[in-house]
Amino acid sequence: GLHLGIESTIDVGPFNAIMIVTFVALVPPDLYRRAKDRLVARFAARGVSVLYDGACGICRASRARLEALDLLRRLVFVDIRDSAAMARLPRVRMEDAERTMHTLAPDGSLALGFGALRRIAREVPLLWLALPLLYAPGVAPLGERVYGWIARNRFRLSHCPDGACAVHARGLGPAPKVGA
Repeated sequence: GLHLGIESTIDVGPFNAIMIVTFVALVPPDLYRRAKDRLVARFAARGVSVLYDGACGICRASRARLEALDLLRRLVFVDIRDSAAMARLPRVRMEDAERTMHTLAPDGSLALGFGALRRIAREVPLLWLALPLLYAPGVAPLGERVYGWIARNRFRLSHCPDGACAVHARGLGPAPKVGA
């Protein structure tokens, strides 16, 4: 605080910036780890389950990117190809999960497609900057259309060396509607 105050009121060149960086560098790493663990423990309890298709290259890549951004571990990923995991989610029909991404909140509410993307953005602090755009007037219908197109074509857009994409691409109809 002191160095920030001096920096904002007195022109002493890079001295304050150097002192702040030095201070941060001298803090024991264990202190950072404990602070991070405390934050994760506090906020991870609100975990939202994200249902994704482990047979889909785009879905797996999206999961990897989200896991990298989810520093507080608020997202719990569930592969819809894992029958044991899906058995614990009786409200979600496999046919619907194959057509569109679902999120399941701790309160039991489901969000699908673009709504699931919005829920994920609300849960991951590094995505909070995207929230004004995701909730801007008129964005939801456009977001649903773009998400729907990607979901319907994800196996064609994915790199699938083993041919699994061709098998899964057959028979995918329109995405389910929320509440359907």
